[in-house]
Amino acid sequence: MKGKLLAFLLILSLFVTVVGIGNLAHLYVDKPNEPTRILNTSQTDSRIVIYNNVELAEQSSAGVGTRSDPYIIEGKTINSSINCISIYDTTAFFVIRDSEFILEESESEYGERSAISFLHVEHGTIENCYIRGGNVAIDFQGVTDCSIINSRVYDAYNGILLDSSNNCTVVNCSIFGNNIGVMIITSYFCNIITSSIYSNSQQGVYVSAFSENNTIAGNTIGWNSFLNAQDNGVNTTFTDGIRSGNEWSNYNPSENYTLPGTASSIDAFATQLTDSVSPTINEAADLMIEVDIDGNTITWFPSDRFHFIYQIFENSVAVDIGIWDGRSITFSLDGINAGTYIFSITVVDGAGNLARDEVIVSVMSFILGGIGTELVMLASGVTVVIFLLLIVIIKKLS
Repeated sequence: MKGKLLAFLLILSLFVTVVGIGNLAHLYVDKPNEPTRILNTSQTDSRIVIYNNVELAEQSSAGVGTRSDPYIIEGKTINSSINCISIYDTTAFFVIRDSEFILEESESEYGERSAISFLHVEHGTIENCYIRGGNVAIDFQGVTDCSIINSRVYDAYNGILLDSSNNCTVVNCSIFGNNIGVMIITSYFCNIITSSIYSNSQQGVYVSAFSENNTIAGNTIGWNSFLNAQDNGVNTTFTDGIRSGNEWSNYNPSENYTLPGTASSIDAFATQLTDSVSPTINEAADLMIEVDIDGNTITWFPSDRFHFIYQIFENSVAVDIGIWDGRSITFSLDGINAGTYIFSITVVDGAGNLARDEVIVSVMSFILGGIGTELVMLASGVTVVIFLLLIVIIKKLS
């Protein structure tokens, strides 16, 4: 009888030991109260400030600063509460490409802040970049012969500012979700061509007085809340001079398209911009995950010509909203408790068309789940030792 009682107590102690070891894995886990969106970046770089050609050469990874072989700055991901890149007083040729620049909001920082700022710069190019946030996302002041090519400029007060600049070009860009998309202030012979300028909360394009001989042609300009464009400049051209103008969401085919503003400009080859096609979005698979195991995510891959905003819901309650910049949207599931959840996403394009998908997420607690490989091995070792001792003691008591 004593032997059986002792065996029971040993088995009970074994169970308590194993469970106790399992619980140790969760003592020091600090988790957020709700899921957050994950920014997909491979690295974070320091902000860049360049004052002359010598420093420009030092920051470059290739090139010699000529038109045929410009300096190259590439592959950067910079998040900053002040200017991500500031370049002053350079004359060498250079290209900033394949990078992402995000100006974070900061209550401690005051004054004009830009994701990218050029001051008295010549021959600079920004190509294939994502530029987000700031009083001005891209700020050209006193700039000559600089270009912005195939880039996305969004979620700033003003998207692109060309101020006291000349011979600058914006081509094949998406400029959306700002207050004003493009501002041309006292600038000359600048070109805004084949770009999409849409869903800005005030104006798509603004041309100030004393701006002369600028060209805005071949663009799609639409669904900007106040005005698609306003021209107060001199001799602004809204066509290529042959047969191509711009697409306008507020164009009436029965009359000439006259631009608001003191210049009384006309787009003689205007066409109507329409979009009734909803975005496409993949059907993400339902998930079964273990509670307290981090790293689980839902990733959606929406697509549309005029990407704009997204919103994510947890059981019909909004948990995340933001600008959809055209890339995939990844949502973290870290920190949610055991249970069953319905996560849904709605993506909306510039014209107001939308698409939706939902994912059922089951969060469960599995046996020994989440305690870590080392602790599982330790628990297994303890188990073997206790059972061996149990066998020896029972034999002696028999």
